[in-house]
Amino acid sequence: MWASSGDGGSGGDPSNNAQNRSNLLGTIYRIDPTPSAGAPYSVPGTNPFVGEAGVRAEIWAYGLRNPWRFAFDSATGDLWIADVGQGSREEINLEPAGSGGGRNYGWKAWEGDVRFSDVAAADPFFPIYAYGHDQGCSITGGVVSRGGLAALEGVYLFSDYCSGVISGLQIVGGDAVSVVDLGLRAPGAVAFGTDPNGDVLVALLGGGVRRIIDN
Repeated sequence: MWASSGDGGSGGDPSNNAQNRSNLLGTIYRIDPTPSAGAPYSVPGTNPFVGEAGVRAEIWAYGLRNPWRFAFDSATGDLWIADVGQGSREEINLEPAGSGGGRNYGWKAWEGDVRFSDVAAADPFFPIYAYGHDQGCSITGGVVSRGGLAALEGVYLFSDYCSGVISGLQIVGGDAVSVVDLGLRAPGAVAFGTDPNGDVLVALLGGGVRRIIDN
């Protein structure tokens, strides 16, 4: 089972939780929900920090402010992480399948691709794409379109809660090569998903779910 946690709140992560691997704040973590040895769950032995003193073994990745949201590409297994910024930058991180985990995504030393503070952040991984608050205010991570939309096959769809713009990000050779406004609007989008046919669904905070179809 995979889950994520924000940095614990209060602007600017004053306790530097996201860089402190002794807790689960500001992380993506992975557990086996099967009870074991009296504990409510167990930790997969292949997690990156298993056996490291003073580090929570559940952690897969850290250095995140508010991962909203993350998703796996159903075709490749790549992990896409959208992280909500503090006051100026929103970001998308891409972790290729087979990476083994353990990545530090930089918060609060970095906000997206911009230096935020002088705290130490060991070997940070920078986002594959980031944008400023002139284009929105809070990213809503989406999904990679697979099977439902022929014109968008392999494109990562995401939105911004404030602007309502749904965008598509394409990757070639590990680099973000284009981010396209698809001409779709979903103000208040808070989550993406897919139906059994592979069509992309968008959930709105005010109620309702919209389906994106080929036109």
